[in-house]
Amino acid sequence: MKNFYQSLIILTFFSACSNEGDLSIDDTDATHSTYHSKSPEIPANTDNDYDIAGQIHNEILAAYCESTPQPTTLEGVMGLLEAKTTANPNFFFIKELTYTPPFGDRVLHIANLKGDAIDEVINGSGLSTIAKTSFNLFVTSLLRQVATQENYQPIYDFIVGYEAQVKANPVFSSKDKEVILITTSIARHSVYLKKKRPKKNTDPDWDWMTGNIMGGTDGASSGTAEAISMALAVGIFENIK
Repeated sequence: MKNFYQSLIILTFFSACSNEGDLSIDDTDATHSTYHSKSPEIPANTDNDYDIAGQIHNEILAAYCESTPQPTTLEGVMGLLEAKTTANPNFFFIKELTYTPPFGDRVLHIANLKGDAIDEVINGSGLSTIAKTSFNLFVTSLLRQVATQENYQPIYDFIVGYEAQVKANPVFSSKDKEVILITTSIARHSVYLKKKRPKKNTDPDWDWMTGNIMGGTDGASSGTAEAISMALAVGIFENIK
């Protein structure tokens, strides 16, 4: 796979709204979780109550990338991904009885949206109007940073800062916070794999991350497990097309 986002339209990925009248983006802000990471270091953020989402996402992605040969069709991607999610004990732990695996048609649709994915997915996410505006700005700003920033630390600080603002925002509903924080956790952990040095041969080197983050957003409305599997399905397929 290629070098990520050289000509970015997007996050594919991430703005800040500390109150209803403040939609400014703070690119430098800073950092809880009912699940405590074994390692509190980067890319973890234990102040995000849904940080487990990104951790499990990366566990499954690593297992997927170690498989050879790599699938080249949507059906192949979905089949191998289902095998890897089923085999992951942490995914099994957080998966609810109502969990629904990704639908191929939905995965294909989001992957094909490319630069239009942000507006369409966020508008259909069930977020409140104020949260949609904030999150859209955040994703756009995050993608810009991913495209231009070589080092991961400033990107990490930016995401963690936004997560702190989301948690503290009295205007956002609990559902707003859940959807956003699940997605930012996945984004934070995904970008880490993209940016970390040195890389292993099995680390992903995606050109586009829009599908990964927007897949996470799309699934987050249903639950953490759905967010993880959708983020993986769209992100992987988007980068083999």
